[in-house]
Formats: sequence, structure tokens, C-alpha cells
Amino acid sequence: MKSSITIAAAGLLLAPALLNACWRYKPLYAGYGLYDVKAGSALCYGLEYLQTSPPTSIERVWLLHGNCGQDRNHFQRYTIGQPGSWTQRANLPYSDASENVDWGGALAWGPDPYPTDSGRIFAFTGNNTDLFWLYSPPANQWYSRPSVPENVGAGGALCYGDTQEIDEVECAVFYALVGGSSEGFYRYSYPMQSASNGTWDPLADLYNDQQVKAGGALAWLPRTDSADEYPMGQVFALAGFDDLPNYLYSYNPSTDAWRIEHDFGYDLAVDSGAAMSPGGGGYDLRIFLGGHTKAYLVWDPSGGTTKLTLSQPTPCQQNAGAALCEGEADHSCYAVFGESTRDTFALHNGLDSDEDGAQGEVCAGPENISVKVHAGPGEERFIISCAPGPVALRIVNAVGAVVAKTSAQIGSVGAELTWRYGSARAGVYFYTIVTGTGPVSGKLVVAR
Repeated sequence: MKSSITIAAAGLLLAPALLNACWRYKPLYAGYGLYDVKAGSALCYGLEYLQTSPPTSIERVWLLHGNCGQDRNHFQRYTIGQPGSWTQRANLPYSDASENVDWGGALAWGPDPYPTDSGRIFAFTGNNTDLFWLYSPPANQWYSRPSVPENVGAGGALCYGDTQEIDEVECAVFYALVGGSSEGFYRYSYPMQSASNGTWDPLADLYNDQQVKAGGALAWLPRTDSADEYPMGQVFALAGFDDLPNYLYSYNPSTDAWRIEHDFGYDLAVDSGAAMSPGGGGYDLRIFLGGHTKAYLVWDPSGGTTKLTLSQPTPCQQNAGAALCEGEADHSCYAVFGESTRDTFALHNGLDSDEDGAQGEVCAGPENISVKVHAGPGEERFIISCAPGPVALRIVNAVGAVVAKTSAQIGSVGAELTWRYGSARAGVYFYTIVTGTGPVSGKLVVAR
């Protein structure tokens, strides 16, 4: 016999949809707990090419630790796979404490066809320095590159932007915000078939000379859906703390012009720990808003009136040092969550499903758990198939705040939990149902 649990909670929920994805914790590098992820930490995704015959490549996630007193400028790579593994690599160079990675630390990966494919990683030290570095994965070595035109501080950000023809020479391009309360925006480029160190060029300052502070972020998308308007792709930016209302900005390299792309409003504030990454395939953005929230957003620039969606909230609050990147092959978002979360590393395993009645995925444990959601008069019922034992329901809003929860002891197989509507605001909510062997998560839409 199924147990029935009723929650008096806010919100008339319509159009229920389950989410076939959840956050998973990943295996940690041995001794990794010594290296907390603090301000200035950065992640990037990239391929490491192996000089085999024929040449092969391995998907990697690269992590640079900020403000790390145990092992300054600690740098390591994660090999994507099951179960995945960490390997320590050469630390980013420093000469004294003034060159420790701190606020404004950043990473970006790009291809490297000279002299052979190997991929390159570029990095900011941040910490109000102008230091700019190149990392060679095959050599496991860092090299100094031309200084950034301004010192990089809180909100400094770096992203790869494909190739462009500059002065009739094909160049790999990176975009940069220097942060530190500066509106400065720059392009770093190097010839594709040359050993040149590359050059920095100033571009149009951020929209309306908006200063970039903690929470600044950058990402580039190819925009293959609108080649006439964005033949060189589109750059997206967050300005971080004190930018109210909170905007998502975009930059068109072909016109050297900024615009406001989206107004998050005052409910979704951008602050320290904000981060962005192109989604797998490069057609949408994955966004952290930081500021101790758990908001995980997806922006589809070609999505018409439904460009912004809210995905499963992160398992930890996003603090200074939070970072994310998305893998090309599996569309998984890899993330660290910054200060106060120590060594937490997790992934969001795949794309969201908006199909009503889909089965939620088991995130832990061997037991097969299924959930169906049915709308009743003024209520939403969660019908759960699971083994006997405790079961709990929690519902959170878009920034991870709990709006309703309950628990019960199930004496026989299955349970039915009901969330009754009240006066909740319209928007997206998420539920998590936890049994003794694992959670199942899903998404619900409050409509008015």
C-alpha cells in the first residue's frame, strides 16, 4: 500500500516536466583535499593530442587553483571517462606572493596547429598583475607571453573565439575582460602558422562603459544559425558585482559593438563565483550567477522567446572561485563551486528533457527508482516506485532556496507524495526525491 504525503506549499504548478539529468560528484585527485578552490580558480575544457600513429586526442578538464597556500598556483588535469582521473601537472610559475593566482585568475583552451596539433592553454594569474601565460600540454611547461595591457583583477575573464583574418593573416583569437573595476575589453591573437608570441589589441569597452568586478565572465559562441549577423561569432559577458539590473551582454566582433542581450532582473544577481561556458557543440551557454546561489542557467541565442531556461540547481552554493566548463562529446558540465566548498568537483550529466512523464534518472545506488508526475485539481502528485524505507521530497526555486519539504517512512514498495498549490510566484521550480539508495530530480513550471 502506498503512503500519501501532502505538503501545503506555494504555487499552482502546471505543465510538469521531469529532468533527465542531475549533478554527480566525481572522483577526486589523491590528496586533492589539500587544495581548496578559492578566489581566482579556473576551469577549462580542451583536447590533448597524443603523438601516436594515427594521431589521437583525449578529452581533458584543466583546473587552476586560486589563492592556494598549500601549493601555490597548483594546476592539474582531469581525464574525462569512467571513473575519470586526476593528474597533477606543472604549477603556474610565480616568483613571490605577488604572483600567486588570485582574483581574476582565468584559463582558456585553443587549438595549436604550429608545428603540430597539441592544443594550447592560456592563463591569467590575476591578483592585479599583467601576467599572461601559455601552457603546452605535450611539454607540460608554462611559457610567458606578452603582458596584458592592463592589470587583471577581480572579474578578469578569458575565452577562445575561433580564428579570424587579421591584416590578411589567419589568427587564433582570444577575448579578455581585465576586471578590477575596469571596462577594458581586449583581443589577443597569434598567427596560426607561426611561432609568434601574439599581440594584444583594444576593442570597444563593455556596454555603456560598465565596470567589471567580481563575477565577470566571458564565453564565445560560433552562431552558425545567423552567419550574416555574426560572421565572426558572438561573445557574451557578465559584468559582475554592482551591475544592477543584472545584464547578460553580447559583443559582435564584426561590428566591434556591445549590446544588452538579456536582463536577469533583481532576483538573479550576478556576483563573485559567476561563470560561463559554451555548451557541448557550442550552440548555447551554461551560466553560474555566483553570489552564494545555486542557479544554473542555459542561454540559447537562437531560442526566440525561450532563450533562457533554468536547469537543475548546483549541489553547492557558488562562491568566489566557482568555475564551469562543458565537454564536447558528452555534453556534461564540469564544475567547482569555490570557497566554502573545499574540494567539491561535480558534473551535470547531460542535456535537459522537457518531455512530460519521462522517467527521472537514478543518480546514486543500484536500485531502480521511477517517478511519475500527475496534475490533480490544485495539486501535483509524485508517484514513486522504490524499495521500502525512508523517502523525502524537497522543492527548491531557481536559485536553490527550499520552498517545501517533507519526509516519511515507507513500509511497503512505493509512495505517493503531493504538493498542494498556494501563492507561489510564476517560474521554474525543481524537486528532488530521495530514497535510501539515491535521489531523482525533476523540473516543474509554475504558470499563471
